[in-house]
Parts: sequence; structure tokens; C-alpha cells
Amino acid sequence: MKTSIMEKRYTAVMLSLGLVATTLAQTLTDGSNSIQVGDVFTAHRSAYIPAGSGGENVTWDFSSVEAGTIVTYTHVAPAVTGYEASFPTSTVAQQLSTGEILFVQTDASGMQMWGEVSNAEVRPYTNAERFMTYPCSYGSAWVDEFEGTFNVSGTQWVRNGAISATADGFGSLVMPYGTLNNVLRVSAVQTTQDVYEGGEQLTVFNVYYFYRVGVRYPVVTVTDGTVTTDFGTFPIQFVTWIDEGTVGLEEALRQPIGVQLFPNPATAQVNVVFATEGGNGMVIEVVDASGRTVYQRALGQRSSGIQLEQVDVTGFAPGIYSLCISDGKGGRAV
Repeated sequence: MKTSIMEKRYTAVMLSLGLVATTLAQTLTDGSNSIQVGDVFTAHRSAYIPAGSGGENVTWDFSSVEAGTIVTYTHVAPAVTGYEASFPTSTVAQQLSTGEILFVQTDASGMQMWGEVSNAEVRPYTNAERFMTYPCSYGSAWVDEFEGTFNVSGTQWVRNGAISATADGFGSLVMPYGTLNNVLRVSAVQTTQDVYEGGEQLTVFNVYYFYRVGVRYPVVTVTDGTVTTDFGTFPIQFVTWIDEGTVGLEEALRQPIGVQLFPNPATAQVNVVFATEGGNGMVIEVVDASGRTVYQRALGQRSSGIQLEQVDVTGFAPGIYSLCISDGKGGRAV
């Protein structure tokens, strides 16, 4: 029971953060990049592979990762679960194919975990765990504490913990199905102490998340941790990686340029976040519904990485527009 509770707690940290970035530093934008109701992700839980080092323009090789136990994450409105009253501030519920439900609040300031339901037991937090804060740039760091009191199999548990995270690297991620460029890594340390009648449990996880623009879930999550109980200390190590069929992943593999916009819709200024392998000839353009180009700008020389540009749309007539980024090498994203 103790190990399974610990693993369920870990799952909360796996929630998607949907990172995007700026030209000066990889930057996470706002709540539009978080998990959303309707998202479904299929992941493999596989044998452990070290996460490697952080830094700039790193290549992380996970080409040898094995197909493992499949876990599906389905995101629904909290009201659908029947437990909404216990998690009134949550905006999305993550249903795991293993039976657990995690309740998350997402907004423009970040993401918070408000607790879980496991084996029909409701386990709410009195102080939520903020596991992501917007904006977050490469090199940024944040810390948050969390706590809750609930019952596990009829025994009261008192939980206190803290999470400390750093966006510590960007580069390329090599997977069995191809290479993803312009990937951002976030490294998090989560410490949780559970006290219950007759004992206590301490879990410490070092978790590494690898994100790609346009994919609202970590492509790879590496967990390297321990759980300490009255019976000793036990290692917990494994890799979770999303299936090739995940929405957005095929485009990310096919096209090194990824593009996201915020706010969208917009009436004044649009922030355009995109990834590039660098070079000359990059152009940004906006086309209206009739196919007429209403905006075009050459971006000049760009280094490899994730970039941010702004487009002033105050003079645009109301309507639907397409924005395109091209790199002069045949690469194009819309």
C-alpha cells in the first residue's frame, strides 16, 4: 500500500505543462499551453535511462527506450468525475487508465494540483502544489510548498511537501521514432513527508521533463527517486514517454519549426512563439481567409532555439487569419 500511494503521488507531477519559449530564454507563456479538457495522451512506462546533463544545445539520446506498460491520461471537466465538490477550484481532472483521478487548477499564472481520488478515497489538499508558474524562462527556478490531511484505507495521513524546479536545458531529443529539435528540459525535485498512525514515509523524487513546442505533454519524463519507510529505503526509477501518435508529435517530428500564438483570439498584439534550427531567410507572414497576404516581415539571421516575435494586429479587419513561419530551407509551419 505504501509504495502504491507514493507512485500515485508521483503521477501528479507528470502533468503536462506545455512549454514554449522566447528568443532570450526558453519561456513558458500562459494557461493556454497547459493541459486542456479533451486532451488524451498515451504513454509508456519503461526501464530507467539516466536523464543526462542540462545546458544549451544538448542532445539527449532516448533512442534505446523500450516499449513498456501503457498508461492513458484522459482530461475531463471535474464535474464529469462526480467529485467536483471536493475540489471546487480545479479546472481539469486527469483520469488515469490505472484508476486514479488527479485534480488540477490551470490559469494564466500557472498550474496547481489540489489532490486526488484513489480507490474511491477522496484526498484533497488544503494548500495546493504549484508545480508550474508562468512565465518560466530557461534558467528560472521556483519553489512551492503543499499540504493536506486525508484518509488512506481508514487511517489518517498528514502530508507536507515542497517542490523545487529549474528550466535547466534545451536541445534535441532522440526518440525511437525520430529526433525532436528545440526541446526544453525542466528539472524538478519533489520532497513529500507523510505521517500516519504508527509511522511515516518520506519520498524524494528527481524528475526531468522534456517538452516540445506544439505538444501539450512531456515527450519524456525521467524519474529517479527513493521512498523511505520504517522498513528501509527503496529506489524508484523509470522513464515515461508518450506514444508516437500523440497529437502534435507527428508535426513536431516532420517539421523543426513549431509555432504557437498567444493571446488567440487577439485584437491588439499577438505573441508568436516558434522553434528553428537557425540560419538566414526566415520570414513571418499573415494571410486572410481569401488568401491575401496582409502582413509580412523578414526576420533576418536567427540562431538555433526557440524564438518570440510580436505582430501588431490592431489594423486588421475582424476575421480568421493564418500565420506562417518559413525558414529559407524549405521548412514551414502554419
